[in-house]
Amino acid sequence: MIMPSTINAGYAALLLDVPNGFDLSSLCHRPDAVISLRMNMLNETLLRTLKPRSIVVQLFAPKFDVLDVLERLNGWNYRGRVIMLAPPLPKRDIVLHELRAHGAPLRIQLLVAPT
Repeated sequence: MIMPSTINAGYAALLLDVPNGFDLSSLCHRPDAVISLRMNMLNETLLRTLKPRSIVVQLFAPKFDVLDVLERLNGWNYRGRVIMLAPPLPKRDIVLHELRAHGAPLRIQLLVAPT
């Protein structure tokens, strides 16, 4: 388990249950500024300790609902960026609009995999 006293604050990105293989180099140019956690490890204290500028989650995660994640982050007053990783979507703009409506005031971006 990661203890808050053993980590550096101010991470560029926090990856929540993001599997290996996603190319996230466009999100952060410093691999040492990225930390990966399982969603069930995240709590308000850890979020405040890590102070990530961005949180990256899968839009269709097998172990949690992304709307619950947005509610939790809003409840903890997180105001960084939330980046949703998604497969190709037929109506990307509609999906993004719905996510932003549900997650306001979070800054939500949708990163869609190329077809």
